[in-house]
Amino acid sequence: MIAKQIQSIALKFLASHKLSPPVDIKKASEIINAELVFIEMPKSVSGLIIAPTPDMPAYGISINSRHSHYHQRFTVAHEIGHLLLGHLEGSHPNITMFSDIQNFALGHHPREREANIFAAEMLIPTPHIKDIVFSAGWRDINSLCRLYGASQQAIQIKLKEIGA
Repeated sequence: MIAKQIQSIALKFLASHKLSPPVDIKKASEIINAELVFIEMPKSVSGLIIAPTPDMPAYGISINSRHSHYHQRFTVAHEIGHLLLGHLEGSHPNITMFSDIQNFALGHHPREREANIFAAEMLIPTPHIKDIVFSAGWRDINSLCRLYGASQQAIQIKLKEIGA
């Protein structure tokens, strides 16, 4: 799947559920019938998805409680991306998918990269940040981080993508 298609899916999800920055991650999870659980995991693991079972009818999204608030938000959006992009279709019913934000920078598995593109667009919608930066003139990284509930790294990547 190409980046524009993934971004379009994220934007449609936001629009159809009237979600806007800073995106309410808990509400987004509830919309897709996923339960969030924050637990300690090895530092290299950001989160994982557990598919529904007869005993647990909702998806489980486990998030590493050791990571920063912004990292946790990105991880939730990333896991939602896996679900909405169909990455779990055809998987074993109890399969878990591990996510690590580093995979994007390292260019690992295409599904991880796709989920990261989705997460970035969900948290920092391109049309919104273009309007904020180019029309309203916002340039302060820390203000943008607070506005979008995203890390400096995520904001800087998005700013580069939009040519700001």
